[in-house]
Amino acid sequence: MPRAEVADGPRIGVPELTGRGWTLIGGAGGLVVAGKLFGSDALTATGLAAGFALLLALAWVARRRDFLPLSRELHPARLSVGGEGRVVLSGTTTAATPWLTITEAVDEGRRAARFALVPLGPGVPVRAGYRVLTDRRGRRAVGPALLTLSDPCGLVRRTWVAAGVGEILVRPRVHEIVPPARGGGGEPTEGASGPRVPVAEALGEFLGLREYEPGDDPRRVHWRSSARRGQLLVRVDDAPAPGRAVVLLDTRPAVHDESSFEDALEVAASVATVLHRTHQAPEVVTSGGETMRRGGVSALDAVLDRLAVLEPEPVDHLAAVTGVLRHRLGLGAVVVVTGTADQTIVDAAAALQGRRIVTMVVTRPLTLPTGAIRLVDTSTEPFADAWNAAVQVSSRWHLENFKSRSRSPR
Repeated sequence: MPRAEVADGPRIGVPELTGRGWTLIGGAGGLVVAGKLFGSDALTATGLAAGFALLLALAWVARRRDFLPLSRELHPARLSVGGEGRVVLSGTTTAATPWLTITEAVDEGRRAARFALVPLGPGVPVRAGYRVLTDRRGRRAVGPALLTLSDPCGLVRRTWVAAGVGEILVRPRVHEIVPPARGGGGEPTEGASGPRVPVAEALGEFLGLREYEPGDDPRRVHWRSSARRGQLLVRVDDAPAPGRAVVLLDTRPAVHDESSFEDALEVAASVATVLHRTHQAPEVVTSGGETMRRGGVSALDAVLDRLAVLEPEPVDHLAAVTGVLRHRLGLGAVVVVTGTADQTIVDAAAALQGRRIVTMVVTRPLTLPTGAIRLVDTSTEPFADAWNAAVQVSSRWHLENFKSRSRSPR
């Protein structure tokens, strides 16, 4: 293994004296000098014996080789703030080992995990684990894992790198919430990307016929086919699936403090996760102009990994981002996430309304009215409770409104 040095740590691969070794060499030198000054052969012999013991310790350590390469695993593979995580170091001895110490640097050396390993024979599996703190999101550097041995008297030590530097990513906390309600999005019928659903009103192209059931709107009866079949048949039309949902994350520093920004990231992560669970492509767009979106099974991982390291963006492209979303086809819902709702973000949310269902989530106390925009205020109650209550009330209202329009007056 190539030689290297770890900052503020031991020299890698090079035998070096321990504190006890330096004490011994100082004492040995003093004994030899005293023996010469006082003409005492006993003191001189004792000093030389101590020096000889130190040479034997150096030789014993120098002939040892790296005999325990380690690999590092994270359990679970993905961590979120507040979750439980463990790092496990594992390997198999390639030769008989003496007493060893395994030291793993954590948080860029601010902490360390240490393990004592008893003497083992060759081919013995070794596992050592420690808990990972997930009190804040972001990247956590771990490693290198150092393997240290010393002679039986503890005079000389030698250190190897058994596993290199790794990285742990802690994502924002994800809350259990219901999916956001979605409007039609103004998407043309032929452009629908989701499953197509039969509807009671003539909202799309012809899908098929079915037998008449009590309560069906008489206007939906297809008289020509009914006359041919000799029974009442009702026309069923086809409409596009609800539009897609997008999270607009306000990352302007002026509307956030440290706490509110972390809360906003948790909101964005929670909405992206529930979209993924309901088979919708998660997408987060920031006021700085960044788009977090990827196709395939790794779509959610890409969004959450980016949110894990996102910081407030001094660049403000909110007006341009709003314009793009406003003219985007197939967009049925926009979840606007901000800190303090200033006039700029309120105007942006209002501009996105129409067939789109716009929900604004604020993570700091509200200072101005938001008009007809549906509001979720996380500064007064937990986010999950406020969100679920707002979305479920809205969904019931839309359902009743649909029923009232889908029946003709009797």
